[in-house]
Amino acid sequence: HTFDQKRLKQPLYRHPWEDVLYTK
Repeated sequence: HTFDQKRLKQPLYRHPWEDVLYTK
């Protein structure tokens, strides 16, 4: 996902609930 690529730079800022919202 494009969001994941950007989050790779900020893994600490990534949240599991965010991933769920983006996957939909």
